[in-house]
Amino acid sequence: MANIYPSTYPKEQNPDDPEFTVFELLKELPDDFHIFYSKKLVGTQGAKAETEIDFLIFDGKQTMICLEVKGGVIDYDGFTSGWSQNKKKMDKDPDRQASSACHTLIKYLKNYAKNLNIGWALAFPDCSKPPHMGHASDVPDDIILDEKALLAPLEAIQQVITYLAEQHRRPGISSHQAADLIKQLTREIHFVQKVGYRLARDEKALVKATEEQMDVLADLEVNPRCIIRGGAGTGKTLMAQEYAKRRSDAGDRVLLLFYNRSICNTVRHGLGRESEIVCATYHSLARELITAEDPTWWKAQDSKDEDFWENSVPLRLLETDVPDTEKFDTIIVDEGQDFKIDWFTNLIELLKDPKNGRFTVFYDENQDIFGRWEDVPWGKDGVPRKLLTKNCRNSKQIHDYLDQLIPGSTKSAEMCPEGEAVILHQPTDRTGEAKLVSSILSDLIGGATPPGDIVILVNSSLSESSISDLKRVGKTNLEWMSRSYRRNSRSIQITSISSFKGLEAPIILILGFDSTSDKNRAYTQASRANLLLHLFTK
Repeated sequence: MANIYPSTYPKEQNPDDPEFTVFELLKELPDDFHIFYSKKLVGTQGAKAETEIDFLIFDGKQTMICLEVKGGVIDYDGFTSGWSQNKKKMDKDPDRQASSACHTLIKYLKNYAKNLNIGWALAFPDCSKPPHMGHASDVPDDIILDEKALLAPLEAIQQVITYLAEQHRRPGISSHQAADLIKQLTREIHFVQKVGYRLARDEKALVKATEEQMDVLADLEVNPRCIIRGGAGTGKTLMAQEYAKRRSDAGDRVLLLFYNRSICNTVRHGLGRESEIVCATYHSLARELITAEDPTWWKAQDSKDEDFWENSVPLRLLETDVPDTEKFDTIIVDEGQDFKIDWFTNLIELLKDPKNGRFTVFYDENQDIFGRWEDVPWGKDGVPRKLLTKNCRNSKQIHDYLDQLIPGSTKSAEMCPEGEAVILHQPTDRTGEAKLVSSILSDLIGGATPPGDIVILVNSSLSESSISDLKRVGKTNLEWMSRSYRRNSRSIQITSISSFKGLEAPIILILGFDSTSDKNRAYTQASRANLLLHLFTK
């Protein structure tokens, strides 16, 4: 993820604001990019007294782009070289604004400019240039980024970089010079360098953190024990990760614990190999600790017996003599509603200081699909309880549907987009359902939706589902999700809610959906979708 200054959008986060749209898109560039939003150059000799650049994009070595952003529907008149916005003539032509900013930047950079490919580009995030239209006489297509081009921000910016390289053919600057240049640019406008960058790098959704979330994170620093309740989409998992990083950075040995294996694997992958945080499921941790003491015990048990997982493992873990070197300063449990109360009792004994060690639990009783949640053993001892109410994961349309299932559990955060209406399907038979699923997937893939953005949840085994024989749509394969959700997958992934619980994807199709017999299960399933939700009822 790119380094962006400032790290969070400084104005109201409004999806209809074109600059906010571009801000969010540019964050997706690789981490060798440095992006300066609303960059003001003040008092540069021989140039305007003050110039403001919407976005200054530096690739870290060779190229600097002054990007001018204009929202609405843009038109260009080749006869007059004039521009209009929503059919109204612009007071300032965007190409001249960008060109002027570019000249000011060159004067400002002085000696740096001699070796950099410096140029300008235009971003129109609300409209697209029809493919049959010709080229503008004064503005090459390579430096116009419309809404279609911005769907792939890296490709769009790389297109401009290539164009400027062909125009100027300059060698670039050294990494040491680049670091000095970045310091100069950040220092001049009094930004703190890389404020919040770690949050943005690890999970861009936390860049949009609500004031409510930040207050809870602050409380966790002063309260060794805390219980945080939050509905679907309120950022519990992201906050658990961030708190784990903070405690690890403070020198603690940290355990970040889940019940679900898929979300555990996904989070562990996101933390990176260099992380010292122990990220595990309850049962994988138990197996490791028990086997370290008795290598034969686990293999001698009947792992197909539900009582083994529910009771035998916790009891054996309680009897296990865990060395102090394997214990923790901080334990953080996500998906707390999936844990039995006696499991928490076992976990307390894994703290180096069972009485005063840090122990935090995030939970949502509305997602208690296993019927385990009671509380934590110290839940009535005056331990602080915090509540998260702002849903930051789902579009407003999906959130409104969730609110119908379990009213009042959350409120939609202000920055969430309106999104598409939830679509309910009532197929008459398995064959009809399979054809309908295939048609929807074909439309999505044909509409340039990345396959990894689509997840199908089944409420049965795959062999018993209507899509058991559906292996591909066009050239795109369907596959059962592996150990973790892969957003970059080239296949459409299929899994169960038990495996996908705690995860999320832009587009979710749910087969065998039932909103009447088990509201909690329905709520948990539907809340996995960020932007588009298709429900196929039984």
